[in-house]
Parts: sequence; C-alpha cells; structure tokens
Amino acid sequence: MVKKLLGLGLIVALSCSPLSSSSCPKKEVVVENLKRISRGKIEVVAIKPLKEISGLCEVVLKSGINPVVLYTDKGGRYILTGRLIDTKERVNLTYMTAREYAKVDEKTLKELSRFVDFKVGNSKKYVYYIADPECPFCKRTTPLLERWAKEKGVEIRVILFPLIAIHPGAFHKSVAIICDNKGFEGLKNEYDSKNQCRAGVEKVKRNISFLANLGVSGTPTLIGYNGKVLSGMPTSEEVLDELIR
Repeated sequence: MVKKLLGLGLIVALSCSPLSSSSCPKKEVVVENLKRISRGKIEVVAIKPLKEISGLCEVVLKSGINPVVLYTDKGGRYILTGRLIDTKERVNLTYMTAREYAKVDEKTLKELSRFVDFKVGNSKKYVYYIADPECPFCKRTTPLLERWAKEKGVEIRVILFPLIAIHPGAFHKSVAIICDNKGFEGLKNEYDSKNQCRAGVEKVKRNISFLANLGVSGTPTLIGYNGKVLSGMPTSEEVLDELIR
C-alpha cells in the first residue's frame, strides 16, 4: 500500500466528500477515499492543519515502524504525496513529521529482545542496532554508534538483518558471525567462514521474518529504549541522542 501511494504523486479520489466542519476531514473520510486508490489496511494515526500552507492538512499513516506522511485538502478528496520542503528555512517538513511519529510500543521493544544476536556494553539505556554485514551505510554508522554509546553509557543490541536482494553474501556472513561467535568485531570486519551451523541459519531466518513483518525494509535501522526509530544512517551524535531521551 505504502509503495503505491508514494509513487502516485497528486491523486484525485473518485468521489466527493462534504467539507468537514473542522479545518481538516475526519479520519474515516480519509480512509474511505484512500481505499479507492490503494489496497491493504489503512490506519490513520493523525490529521492536523498544516500551519505552513493554508487549506492543506497533514496526514500520518501507520505502516510498520515507518510512518507515511501525505497531504490532503479540507474535504479529503485530493491526496498529495511526496516531500514538502520549506525552501526558506531549508527544512524537509515531511521528514520532520515522519521522525516525530517513527516509534514502536513497549510490546514491540520486548519482542525485539528475543532476536538480539550479541551486545556491546551493559546498561539500562540501550539501542537496537539492525545491521547487514555488507551494508555500506552500516559500515559508516558503526564507528559513530560505538563512540556515542561509550560516551553516553548506552548498550548496543545487535540484530543481524541481511538484505539478500542487494547483498548476496550477507546471509552467509551473518550466519558465520553467529556460529563462530565473532560478535561486534565480526560485524565491523565483515567476518565470513565456512561455518554455517544449523542454529545460525535458523536464527538469521527468524530475524528476517520478524523484522520484515515489523516493517523494517533497510539498514541501518536503530530503535531506542524509548521506542524512537531511526531509519537510515544517523548524521550526528545529536540525532542518536533522540533514541535515549
């Protein structure tokens, strides 16, 4: 559903909706109109007037761990997708809203603990680090994350998530890291071996299944103990701080 919406651009739902008495349409109106142009479950998390543009409303949809932000008119008939950028302030408004709503609940945090492959440090404050041994962005994230975690006293809980479609050797390396107990150093050094023990193979398969169902689609993905989600490479330690506030 999400991928289809992101590729639609400006869409006109083929129905008329009466203007709401409030400044934005009700959630039910938006859901009903989206169903006409998209399949799958649609859950609207929030609708509010966009203060930067009169007459436009911001809509946040739930899609796994990554929210989808789109825009609509006061009647909910027109749907606009894509990035909204304030050129004067040089701010991606869509990205800022997505970051605000990128969060998982306590139940999901507990479930994630069952899939941890190894840890670095020992602290009540922690982050889940979902990584692929062959991911170039993970290679750039790891030293920043390691340095930040030491400074802040944060435990790193690693879950290996090989992106097989784009990194053919990542599954083999993930299994080898687990089977040979190479841990964080193995991830950093892209360790590989012929040891493909059954337990390691099954563990990586479970990781992939769970994370895919959760809505994780890329690496690195970081999830803080406060539930905040950061998808993609963090640009600074200040960004990482959001995961432990």
